[in-house]
Amino acid sequence: AGFTLRVLGGAAVISVPVSSWLILTTMFISLFLGVMKRHSELEQMSDDQLGSTRKVLAEYSLTFTNQIATVAAAGVIICYALYTVSPRTVSIFGSENLIYTTPFVVFGIFRFMYLEYLNQKGENTTQIMLTDIPMIITVILYAATTVIIIYKIFWMKRKIILLSKVLILIGLITSCSSNLSEKNFDELDIKIVDVQSWLNLMPGGPGS
Repeated sequence: AGFTLRVLGGAAVISVPVSSWLILTTMFISLFLGVMKRHSELEQMSDDQLGSTRKVLAEYSLTFTNQIATVAAAGVIICYALYTVSPRTVSIFGSENLIYTTPFVVFGIFRFMYLEYLNQKGENTTQIMLTDIPMIITVILYAATTVIIIYKIFWMKRKIILLSKVLILIGLITSCSSNLSEKNFDELDIKIVDVQSWLNLMPGGPGS
């Protein structure tokens, strides 16, 4: 609720109408972050500790939080995508191309889930945003792409495409490195070659 109130309060201060899709996006992302924090707390505590620390945690289970996180993550992605193509957004920014910022939102959500489910780092959102390299790159690319689309700076298009490719490769290597052993180096090499072939087919790639 706090995130939503901040959005509404900020819009009221500058006298700008707020899109209903933006409100829903904010609501789902606040729900997502809250549930992931509960999941992290449950992972770090035993059954005996739950009753003696925070009673509210006894009302949650890992299965329940996993289901809520999945629904909230889907809600964030869907509502954000609909916000970027809503008539009000298109009329304000004069472009439907904001939809192309959605992949960065998708990657950010999935990266956050990866860090929590595999590394139990979802309790401190600020630390993730300031220390996780793929997440930092995602935020930078998202901001740069948004500025380019809004202000129509097309001369930077190829640079953004190249940075996007770097982000995808970093995400692949990072996700594989935690479970990588000497036996599956060949498998990783094959995956990287496959991804590089796919990247060449993207707009701005050597194969396009």
